[in-house]
Amino acid sequence: MARICSATLFAAVIRNTPLLVQLFILYFGLPSLGIRLSPKRPAGSTTSMKSRAIRFR
Repeated sequence: MARICSATLFAAVIRNTPLLVQLFILYFGLPSLGIRLSPKRPAGSTTSMKSRAIRFR
């Protein structure tokens, strides 16, 4: 089995999960861990991660 770089794994996970699922994880998951964000922050972070994962090769 080939070794998988952590960046490649991250990009594969982000690419293969729906954007709405990622948004829910950031918007509802982070406050349960005690990390409070404004509503616009998870939307921007999710969009940014998705676009960078798509561009990564």
